[in-house]
Amino acid sequence: MAVEKPKTDRKPLSRRSLLKLAGWSVLEFSGKLTPLANLSPQPDIWKHDLPDPKPHALRFLLIGDVHVGDKDNSPRQLNTQSLDMLAAVNGHLRAYPFDLLIELGDKIKESSVSGHNLSNYRACIEALQPLALPAIHLLGNHDLWGIKFPDLLNIHSRFRLNQPFGLRKFPNFQIAWLDPEIQDQGLPGSITEERIVWLRENIYKDTPTFIFTHYGFLPQGLGGNPYFNGDTRLTAYSNGPQAWKAIKDLPIPAVFNAHVHRPSYFRSGLTHMFTLPAFVENIHF
Repeated sequence: MAVEKPKTDRKPLSRRSLLKLAGWSVLEFSGKLTPLANLSPQPDIWKHDLPDPKPHALRFLLIGDVHVGDKDNSPRQLNTQSLDMLAAVNGHLRAYPFDLLIELGDKIKESSVSGHNLSNYRACIEALQPLALPAIHLLGNHDLWGIKFPDLLNIHSRFRLNQPFGLRKFPNFQIAWLDPEIQDQGLPGSITEERIVWLRENIYKDTPTFIFTHYGFLPQGLGGNPYFNGDTRLTAYSNGPQAWKAIKDLPIPAVFNAHVHRPSYFRSGLTHMFTLPAFVENIHF
C-alpha cells in the first residue's frame, strides 16, 4: 500500500483514487481470491494469475472470518472445511510477493466445548503459517465468545503473535489494529474509551493511518444479508458511531473491517470504509 505524505490541506480521495492507491496492492480472499478493487465475489479467481506487483508498493494480504468449527453452521458456512480451503490456496498465495498478512478476527465458530475452541483457534493460526509472512492477528467476537481472554493472550504469546491492539509504522504511513471489548456471551462488542483515547494520541496530523478492525465503526444496511436478524446496529461496534465521531477528524484514509460477511464499500467524510467478505462463506451474496 503506497501512500504519499499528505499535505496539511488534504482533500477527500475519490473512490477511484483510493482503489488505484490500494486496491491492487491490498488483496483479500474469501475462499476465492478477489482484488479489493472489485468487491463482487468471483468464483475461483484465486486460481488465476495475480496482478503484477506494483513497484515501491507494500502488498498486504487481508483475510477475515475463517470461522473454523466442529460442524457446518449452515449451508452458507463450511466451517469444517475452512482449514482445507486455506491449505488449497496457500501455495498460490505464497508465490506472490506479499509483505504482510492481516487476519481480521473470528478464526473460529465457537462451540460449547472450550477445548475444541482452543484447538480450532490454534489450528487456524497454524494453517496460515505456510504463507511465511509477517502477520497481524486481530480478535473477533466469536473468538472472544468461545475463548477466555487470558487464554487468547497465552496462545498469542506461544505463537509469538502481536498484542490485541497496536500500531505499526511504515516510511510514509502507519497502520493501527483494534480489539473489541465483549461484555458477555452473544453480546456485540464495543470499543473502549481507553482505546479511543489511544487512537487520538497516536494518530498524528501529518501521518495517514489505516485502521484494521473486526467490527466497523458505522452500521451497514442489511439488504440480502441473512445474518444479524435485520438489526443493522449489530454490524458495527455497539458504540461505533460515538467512537467514530471522536476520531473522524484525524487523517484516516481508510478503515478495513470484517464481521458482516458481505463485502461492501462506502465513504464517511474523508474516510473510505471497506468490509471484507468472509472466508468461510460458501454462497455468494
